[in-house]
Amino acid sequence: SRSDIESYIYYLRTSPMGGESVHKGQTPSDNHINRSISVLETFLVYIQRYEWAEAPKKPAGFLIVPDDKPRLPPKASDPIKYISDFVWDQLMFHMDKLPQDIIPLVILLEATGFRVSDVCTLKIDCLIQKEDGWWIIGDQRKVKEKNHRVPISEEIAHVVLSQQKLTKEKSTTETNPLNYLFPTYHGTRKGQPISRDNVVNNLNKLAFENNIVDEKGNVYRCKAHAFRHRYGV
Repeated sequence: SRSDIESYIYYLRTSPMGGESVHKGQTPSDNHINRSISVLETFLVYIQRYEWAEAPKKPAGFLIVPDDKPRLPPKASDPIKYISDFVWDQLMFHMDKLPQDIIPLVILLEATGFRVSDVCTLKIDCLIQKEDGWWIIGDQRKVKEKNHRVPISEEIAHVVLSQQKLTKEKSTTETNPLNYLFPTYHGTRKGQPISRDNVVNNLNKLAFENNIVDEKGNVYRCKAHAFRHRYGV
């Protein structure tokens, strides 16, 4: 009923944000409230469309009205969210505070311009040396391009060589059956690559705990495509 929706909105506005992000426990933001209501609205529309027994009798449009969602400021005219040198220098200064398995992954992100998920799924044999130098080879899964390759410096190549050595020493056929360069050795993701969310969340945690800020003085928030856009810019 509408009263259920109103109770939920009251809960959103008065309860600290949850989840596993760096914002856990903080006062709910307008963006958090807006997103939460939008997700609920999409869910209600879905279960009504497929006539689930649990679906509300009233259409979702009568249960949730536009005024329920806080008005958000217009998006900036420049939508490209890349990591500027100003932010990158701060990240580099505090890089050693990241988990050890995340550090070489972040360095490769900045050096290759690969998507986060594509660096996470690189294989141990992703590094090749040719007459014209060192190259990283990996699949670009979003565009279904196999064996995409980019040139890297000698310095970055040695980072990969060190990671290859470490991964081969730690891996077994059980913990890394598909020969990932950045595998997960324990837990529910054992045998799978380090996840994109793991990388992004650790970077945001690093920024929050060490006051890494953008040019406007706001704590930096890393987006999944930020490294790719940095490489492009």
